[in-house]
Amino acid sequence: MSSPFYYTKYDSDIIYFTHNSLKERYEFYVNDKLVDYEEGTFGEYNFEHENYHLKVKTKLKTTHTFSVSGKEIPLAKIKKKELQALLAGKGLHNEVNPTAEQIEQNRFKPQRLLIPVTLMVAGFIIQYIVKEKSDPAWLIPAIPEAIAGWMLYDIVAERVYWLKNMRRARLGFMALVVVGLGFLGEFLFKYL
Repeated sequence: MSSPFYYTKYDSDIIYFTHNSLKERYEFYVNDKLVDYEEGTFGEYNFEHENYHLKVKTKLKTTHTFSVSGKEIPLAKIKKKELQALLAGKGLHNEVNPTAEQIEQNRFKPQRLLIPVTLMVAGFIIQYIVKEKSDPAWLIPAIPEAIAGWMLYDIVAERVYWLKNMRRARLGFMALVVVGLGFLGEFLFKYL
């Protein structure tokens, strides 16, 4: 579920804010520019830009006050599509209202999975070939599988922003692929 947007028009500016749940932060925009943001979900946040001041308090319910040069102005709740139409009407494009080219650029391309999947299949085949060996040859399939895990981390981290902040997430992806394919091989190879 996406977070609601709150907006107002002041002079020729469209001022709005929202909580970006993917990046876990509050974002404050003036027209097409992200002018301020603060990370977090619960607490008290203050945003300032020129003579605009926004104060957001979040506990169980979110409350906000917006003022221009000390004069309080109410912010109305608006759906994202309506806000996008409002921004598009003024020719403004950003993360909230991307252009068609930006949407196409950010679209997931399944071809990016070709190399990691090929490496996983290669590791799985090697695992089958060396399954009877007692020497360290059983480690050979772990090399392409670990490389596949390394590459999968990059693909997933582009979409899951909080994953970039985890210190050993890349190693976790590598281990997950190696161990997962190892267990799958142990299970399937009994029947071959």
